[in-house]
Amino acid sequence: MLQLSQRPLTGSDLDRALFVNRDDELEHLERAAHLSFNVLLLGERGSGLTSLLQQHLRRLEELEIPAFYVAGTSAETLEEIVDAIRIGLIGRRPIVRKTVPTDPLQWPFQKEVTVAGDPDVLGPLRRITIDDTSLYPIVLLDDVRDPTLVHHLFGRLRDEMWRLPFRWVVSGYRSRRRAYLEPPADSFFDTEIVLAPLNDDTSTELLTKRLETAANDDAQSVQRVRAQLEQIVERGAGNPRGLLDAARQAVLRAPEQLAETDEAVAAARALGATELAIVEHLVAHGPVSASDADLLAILDLSRARVTQVLRNLEDEGLVTSFAEQAEGVGRPRKLYTLKTSVVEDAV
Repeated sequence: MLQLSQRPLTGSDLDRALFVNRDDELEHLERAAHLSFNVLLLGERGSGLTSLLQQHLRRLEELEIPAFYVAGTSAETLEEIVDAIRIGLIGRRPIVRKTVPTDPLQWPFQKEVTVAGDPDVLGPLRRITIDDTSLYPIVLLDDVRDPTLVHHLFGRLRDEMWRLPFRWVVSGYRSRRRAYLEPPADSFFDTEIVLAPLNDDTSTELLTKRLETAANDDAQSVQRVRAQLEQIVERGAGNPRGLLDAARQAVLRAPEQLAETDEAVAAARALGATELAIVEHLVAHGPVSASDADLLAILDLSRARVTQVLRNLEDEGLVTSFAEQAEGVGRPRKLYTLKTSVVEDAV
């Protein structure tokens, strides 16, 4: 099967074989683990943060360092983040251990006790104790959508978090760095790692490894990707998700449609970084409104500013707008879409 899905890679043997050239970042994370440093890991959307954390988790397990991956994707409140961490550490149901485990590497916690109605938001984590304080577990907290929650946890509650018997690797989007590190959170993280875009050679390697897993039935798709490999690498701009999306488009779209998209992206790049980001989002996700939560989060801009840029793109002839058909009462939303046959055919 030709693996062009944007699914993050896990730590499995199969996925590990597809992981490419983040050795410097993995070595940095490993040194930080040995030094008990708290890490802020930043990257662009689609840069491979989750895949990197999964590879780091596997390495820590091989080194017999207790580590736990926690997805904060669905957390909307501080309490929900804390509960997600608690579940990641000890499981979904409360557990009371009556005996001390003989091998703390296999189960580093001695006990966990819950108290109903506890007003202390960090109480569920504070009541987790470990047997060997020389092996503080490392919590890999990934994909918390709201940066204010990250700042609340590691900023406003900084001193309390320092007292917990854990060390932290927290991932986030590079565009939100200022929100994550607003004082006093800036002093919580001992080191910061930023994922740079993949270079052309590494981007080619990422795609080539995927092509090598293809079955005989995928020969035609593989041929189309190989024929457009240089263009796909250019479209992906060093972003793993962007590379895979460009490869999927090469399989699904006619060359003339892809050429139209390339022209739109090049024109947006000439206008500015924000214009480019919006056009790339439209290429990947289709029509959006100026109030689209994902778009606002990626750009880290106000709705008014995004509306202004979308109107400028419309004036430049790169996007077109239409009214979304409303269901029930209420004013229909104004949606913007890329002005190419690629999007028009998809819609």
